[in-house]
Amino acid sequence: MPFNGLHTLEGQSFNPESDSIRNQYYGTQITSTNGPGGGTSCTAPQLSSPSNGQTLGSETINFSWNSVACSHNGWTFRVRADTNFDDPYGNNIIDTGIGGTSTTQTITGHDNLTLYWGVRTANPVGPWTYYSFKIVPGGGTCSSGGGVTLYVDANYGGSCHTFGVGVYPDLSSYGLSQNVSSLRDAGGAYHVTLFDGTGLSGTPGYFDSDTSNLTSAGWNDRARSMRVELHGTAPAAPSGLAASVISSTQIQLTWTDNANNEDGYHIYMWTGSAWVITATLPANSQSYADTGLTPDTGYTLNVCAYNGVGETCASYVTATTLTPPPSNVTATSTASSVTLSWTDNSTQATGYHLYRWVSGGTWTLIQTLGASATTATDSGLQPSTTYTYDVCAYNAHGDSCANNTQVATGTPSAPAAPSGLAASVISSTQIQLTWTDNANNEDGYHIYMWTGSAWVITATLPANSQSYADTGLTPDTGYTLNVCAYNGVGETCASYVTATTLTPPPSNVTATSTASSVTLSWTDNSTQATGYHLYRWVSGGTWTLIQTLGASATTATDSGLQPSTTYTYDVCAYNAHGDSCANNTQINTIAVARSFVAADFDGDGITDIAVYRPSEGRWYIGGQASVQWGTSTDIPVPADYTGDGRTDIAIYRPAEGRWYISGQASVQWGTSSDIPVPADYTGDGRTDIAVYRPAEGRWYISGQASVQWGTAGDIPVPGAYTVVGRADIAVYRPSEGRWYISGQPSVQWGTAGDIPVPADYNGDGITDIAVYRPSEGRLYIYGQPSVQWGTSGDIPVPGAYTVVGRTDFAVYRPAAGRWYIYGGPSVQWGTSTDIPVAEPAALRLVH
Repeated sequence: MPFNGLHTLEGQSFNPESDSIRNQYYGTQITSTNGPGGGTSCTAPQLSSPSNGQTLGSETINFSWNSVACSHNGWTFRVRADTNFDDPYGNNIIDTGIGGTSTTQTITGHDNLTLYWGVRTANPVGPWTYYSFKIVPGGGTCSSGGGVTLYVDANYGGSCHTFGVGVYPDLSSYGLSQNVSSLRDAGGAYHVTLFDGTGLSGTPGYFDSDTSNLTSAGWNDRARSMRVELHGTAPAAPSGLAASVISSTQIQLTWTDNANNEDGYHIYMWTGSAWVITATLPANSQSYADTGLTPDTGYTLNVCAYNGVGETCASYVTATTLTPPPSNVTATSTASSVTLSWTDNSTQATGYHLYRWVSGGTWTLIQTLGASATTATDSGLQPSTTYTYDVCAYNAHGDSCANNTQVATGTPSAPAAPSGLAASVISSTQIQLTWTDNANNEDGYHIYMWTGSAWVITATLPANSQSYADTGLTPDTGYTLNVCAYNGVGETCASYVTATTLTPPPSNVTATSTASSVTLSWTDNSTQATGYHLYRWVSGGTWTLIQTLGASATTATDSGLQPSTTYTYDVCAYNAHGDSCANNTQINTIAVARSFVAADFDGDGITDIAVYRPSEGRWYIGGQASVQWGTSTDIPVPADYTGDGRTDIAIYRPAEGRWYISGQASVQWGTSSDIPVPADYTGDGRTDIAVYRPAEGRWYISGQASVQWGTAGDIPVPGAYTVVGRADIAVYRPSEGRWYISGQPSVQWGTAGDIPVPADYNGDGITDIAVYRPSEGRLYIYGQPSVQWGTSGDIPVPGAYTVVGRTDFAVYRPAAGRWYIYGGPSVQWGTSTDIPVAEPAALRLVH
């Protein structure tokens, strides 16, 4: 910054930066040489004149003080520009010894400065006493106004003249040498010319802001006749700088102008590494429009007042330009709505604000839309009215708006009539209406129903509706319906339609299943049904009509199904108006354990009629070639030993206690007196080799620990009594007519002479307790009605002869070599000595 200070030049160079407001002098220095005294220390003297802080008009001054009450040899008198009177380096303006209590001294070159004079006793040396004073000679001080001030005479007592910084007058008219015209100011630096003689005479020299050129030119002791004061100041800083974001490319700056000496103002922008001047404004400016900026960009800005001395700045501000506004805004209108479209120019917008203004009102935000929106519709307006809109992209920095768009709504008219009205009968209580919406100015839609004498509105729907579910209707009833678009002008209607509701559907639909069938039951709710349709669906297929039943039907059975399969059914009451269906009913058929199907040699789930002829050791299976496997004393034990769903030909040879299974190695398991009881005891789908030893009442199952269950005389009757697919150990005790199933309570069912014939007679996968009474030719199944089938001498051979997963009762009549299947035809297959292989080996013990 330019130096602002007072300098006196009298034969010695000076540095205006380091010696500000400091007097320099050239003259004789006198220092007292007081020697040691003989007295003790004295007290400080009392100073008289000049008094402390006094201003004097002459450089010749009479100093006086009072004596002290002690013996001493003279006084030491000093004048300094500070109070360090014991300075070991001297630096005194006057330093002299005085015999009396007063002295007159002339002090030059130190006008207008605060000086200090002091006195102490010399011998002995006592403490200092000092006062301050100032010399202000005739002519007074120059004005402190801005500019350069020069005194004419060497004693600074003449007139002074002040010139503005940068002004170059003819100095001769002021009694100054014209050579001083080189005095100037250059942007905060300054240049002064000095002379080595009094009255501005002698050899000139100069300096610029420092003393280097004066020192090198030998000017230390030669400047005697000039005093220079430089009073130039920088302007006062602006305040209250504020930035207002005007648009996506403009920020408006405003501030308070506090200066009265500025040359102008600089606008600065921070680039991230430096402040750059972007505009220069004239003095007294208080605002600036910074334009041509980049949208969605943050800026840091400042304003500084400047002049030749320097510049001062406000506190900087930051602001972010708005996002780009939308463009190409267009508007179309109807009598009650306006639709606006625009081009989206912003990648940083959060969304769009739609504002509306009506004459006499205020701008109102009516919609906030997403960032990708390019259209908006304002509905519910007044016809024949002018509306003004503005579409603004917005984000955290504010709204960036397009120019206002003015549009007038049209003259109202009735809406266009709907077309294509169609009625679909959904149920006994619902009709679905659909139509084409042709109007763009409707308030909504009315649904009408004809009562036989008048049209009645049954529903009111919003604008743009195109369908309606008319519910709560009466079954088996015809309806006439219509739809009409309406607004404040009127309404227009489609062509009406007629439709009849369906008859009531059945309810309370239930289903039960076996391995191969499903039986459904329902409640009949219709008095107008022609009958019932039974539909079935399997995953991956289509709905299929499988039965048509009479009007009074309440049950139906679907047979011939696959085990372990999910089936879905629908029962529908029908008449001329269509099917009226219950909800879909889903059910699984029961899994069939193939290892429990007797004599199924081809794996189709059906028991094959087959005999073993001991005299030949040959197997005769219906529909297949005979097979040689066994001898006359072997016991046939066919079963699915491999788990492939097919019954394997096998025999048990009591003489060896060995099992011979076709296609496999023979297995030693049993003794000559054991009874073979093959069954799937583990539930893994494979028949296990097993024997029952009557003498011990013990079961020996291959791969498992033996189990004690039974006594002598018991008949082994293994079966899936508790779990589908796994055989339980069980015996029938003829003497008691009682069944003993492992892990279950015993059951009384049978009498002496009955033959136990356990099997799954109802298709639920569980073995039923049952006996065949030869004396009556009757089958007794626990929990079911008895069945008369057979005569004395017949052999019971239950099996799944007709339906997969359900056992049919059948007998083999040896005398005729004929099979009699309950509910089916008799079949001739075998001779009187043949063994029907569907009969479990253990049951041969009782006939």
